[in-house]
Amino acid sequence: MAERDEMTVGEPPAADIDALEQAARDWLILLNSGKASARDIEACRRWRARSAAHARAYDDARYLWSALHVAAEKVAAKTPRHDMASGGLPRAGRMTRRALLGGGMAAAAAAGMMFYPPLGLWSSLGALSADFHTVKGEQKRIALGDGIEMRLNTRTSLNRLTSVARGDGVKVLEGEVSFLNRSAGPLTVIAGSGELRASEARFTVRHTGQDVCVTCVEGRLALHHAQGDYALHGAQQARYNRMSVVLTEEVDLETELAWQNGWLVFHDRPLSEVIDEVNRYRDGHIWIQNESLSQRRFQGRFPIGQLADIPEMIRDSYGARLTRLPGGVAILG
Repeated sequence: MAERDEMTVGEPPAADIDALEQAARDWLILLNSGKASARDIEACRRWRARSAAHARAYDDARYLWSALHVAAEKVAAKTPRHDMASGGLPRAGRMTRRALLGGGMAAAAAAGMMFYPPLGLWSSLGALSADFHTVKGEQKRIALGDGIEMRLNTRTSLNRLTSVARGDGVKVLEGEVSFLNRSAGPLTVIAGSGELRASEARFTVRHTGQDVCVTCVEGRLALHHAQGDYALHGAQQARYNRMSVVLTEEVDLETELAWQNGWLVFHDRPLSEVIDEVNRYRDGHIWIQNESLSQRRFQGRFPIGQLADIPEMIRDSYGARLTRLPGGVAILG
């Protein structure tokens, strides 16, 4: 009786609180899995609205989920790369759904999400442990050597090459980088399945998944690939993966370099590609769950620092349905 008197009015029993917390974790994992349907999203909204206790359980779970990346960054900062490579941290593949939903959710999720961040909401452990890296929305200038400058775009990671016989070199692990080599000494850049060498040149490298895009802005650079050797000069571009290389004789440099001036510029691009690009910069994540909407064409430009209201802009421009969720998550359908 004494315990009942001490409970807050309207507060569910402890057993019910545990059940709510577990259900909240269920919802959060589903919504961040990439498999949630529009019905799932609406069901989650109804679940949260059932009571203040439901809403609080969801907010508490979301807070834990959001806070895990802070722990991941701290671990990455203190963990040598050779420890990670030798298996010093748990492998993500060993995680089970039960581990996430049980009492060990924080430890299991932190280990897995350091390697596979949900929705790409923060940098992976590999990116954080690179010699040079930026997180989402960050850009950074770095002097690599005498006369060599790098400008890293959002979510970019590079390692310094130690096996270069002459000059300086880096390996682009992911993201986008602008290189300026004012010296006559060679700069070597490895990205995906290609190797670039340039002296007295300015060029950009974008590495996403298995695909690499190299744009020569000024000077000349050489691309070595299994498909052959290629020479690029001003305004030429090469796109390649392991199997092929495609050259473009002249690209729009103003569009290609817009991010360096604080803009995202799109010319007749599918909306799905526009959203993929916006997600690289914007806090949270935008999903398009309507295939027809994702293929609509888009032309426009956005300031990189003002991307928060993109979902509303798309809703108003295309008559789409918009569902907002905490953490900057938006669903368009």
